[in-house]
Amino acid sequence: MRGGSGIFSGRIPFVWLGNQSTNAGIYPGYTYQVDATVDNFRWPQVWKNDLAVDLDLGNNWMVTVETIYTKTLESIIHHNYNMKPPTGQLSGTGDTRAIFTGFSERNIYSSSPGHIGFLDAGTIVMGNSNKGEQFNFTAKVSKSWNFGLRFMAAYTYLSAKDITSLISKIAANAFQSRPVIGNPNQSQYSWSGFGLKHRFISSVAYRINYGHASSTFSFFYEAGKGGRYSYIYAGDLNQDGIRNNDLLYVPADENDIHFGTVDANGNGVTAPDAAAQWAALNAFISQDPYLSTRRGKYAQRNGAMLPWYSQLDFRFLQDFYVGQKKIHKIQISLDILNLGNMFNSKWGVRKFATSDNPISVNGVDKNGVPYFKFDTNLKNSYVDDVSLRSKWQMQLGLRYSFN
Repeated sequence: MRGGSGIFSGRIPFVWLGNQSTNAGIYPGYTYQVDATVDNFRWPQVWKNDLAVDLDLGNNWMVTVETIYTKTLESIIHHNYNMKPPTGQLSGTGDTRAIFTGFSERNIYSSSPGHIGFLDAGTIVMGNSNKGEQFNFTAKVSKSWNFGLRFMAAYTYLSAKDITSLISKIAANAFQSRPVIGNPNQSQYSWSGFGLKHRFISSVAYRINYGHASSTFSFFYEAGKGGRYSYIYAGDLNQDGIRNNDLLYVPADENDIHFGTVDANGNGVTAPDAAAQWAALNAFISQDPYLSTRRGKYAQRNGAMLPWYSQLDFRFLQDFYVGQKKIHKIQISLDILNLGNMFNSKWGVRKFATSDNPISVNGVDKNGVPYFKFDTNLKNSYVDDVSLRSKWQMQLGLRYSFN
């Protein structure tokens, strides 16, 4: 039995500190954000606890069970101190999120002519949050035989939540790209964007020794489910001046969403194909493993996951030893990644989300009722990933080593 408990600290990307010197003012026509840090700012810090048991069952059988629980003590979050709380609210459906009703509230973008919008993000202040935790469980079994065969299989489960999964090097973008429901200064405590929920790995290796040479054949198999992402609207539903950061509200039925536009007088105009759009959206929600469980609810930040994937890799090593003491070795290697795809183009193909913003915002009428558009051609949640991750690859290698 082994384990431990400790508090671990790390650093932040120093570009977030550099933002504070490079984005230090507001200028007419080109409005930079002003960046700052809260008083008594703390470096990221977690409390990590580990407990594991290694069991020797005899006859070269080994079993390991391990759990790791991590509690966030200090994490990083960005707020816009120049943004007032929203004063409005959506109506007409089950979506009653808070919305911004005027420039004086959101005050993100400069109102001067010719301003540049991407970095016009008010006063972005970097602070701390203690929200976040991770739980890992791993079980592993291994066995070796005297005639050169080795086997290993393991399963890992991960549950991780945080207040924001930061991926941006720009403080303003770290604030603006965070999926939210209403007020972007109130981040949703939800799933972390990193790590797989389930992961299986297994390996088999067989080594043959003969004379001054040896041959090793090995296979490595991996299967996993994860790749988290958020379902958001295309557009700006909460009217905070930030596009594509509003989490989806999944309608319960056709009365829970309005398809159409908003005219110049603020009146909603129902789309002539509203029934067809609902039929297509309803079918899309029903076939989606995540959205189908969220009818009448908001989508969670990083709540959706990509489907299972699997991959089988192969490696062959041919070793030649030089001299009686086998001090010098020449090794030839052959690696084939995603071996199954080499034999069948449908094997080893990964999937990614067809669209994470399937519904477009067309406007909010004067009564606070939102109007949307759905692409009726959108049928499936996932499409094939045609990148190298879904293709077989071969590599030859030559190595010379000596002691």
